[in-house]
Amino acid sequence: MIASFSPDKQVNFARYPQKCLVGNCPTLVDVRCIWGGRFAELWLECQLKDLSEYAGAKEKPDTLQIEETARVIAGEFYYLKLSEFMLFFAHFKAGRYGKFYGSVDPLVITEALQKFKLWRFDALNRVHEAEEREKRNAKPTNDPDCCTWAEWQELRWLFNMGYERGKDGKIK
Repeated sequence: MIASFSPDKQVNFARYPQKCLVGNCPTLVDVRCIWGGRFAELWLECQLKDLSEYAGAKEKPDTLQIEETARVIAGEFYYLKLSEFMLFFAHFKAGRYGKFYGSVDPLVITEALQKFKLWRFDALNRVHEAEEREKRNAKPTNDPDCCTWAEWQELRWLFNMGYERGKDGKIK
């Protein structure tokens, strides 16, 4: 299962951002509970090393710096799904959250995660609003003068032909 979340798959995750956000995927806490806290950090270290190699910075972070960055991320962003992390790293590589100047800076990464967190919140709100709108449109009302969007789609041809209701509710 964890092989599905290797760094080379980040581009695939970036193609479906909504699925990354709302899909059924384990969070970092789930990984920590199933395989242990160190495994979650090792997975993050792998992602961070890949980002470091991708950035091509002159000064690479040392092992201690990568381990500490993974610990900070695991402690601060434990609620994110693995798919969301994959999306974040793909977005970071695409230049959405800044860049490194000379060396791979852990603070740039954690600041970028803070920006990603805000973007994620807005994206999830848009998804939930769309779901609510869809539920409202599909839900029949008890008002005889109203119809759902689906009912309107079926009946609109009548209105185009001139069959309209007057204020008294009768068809003209």
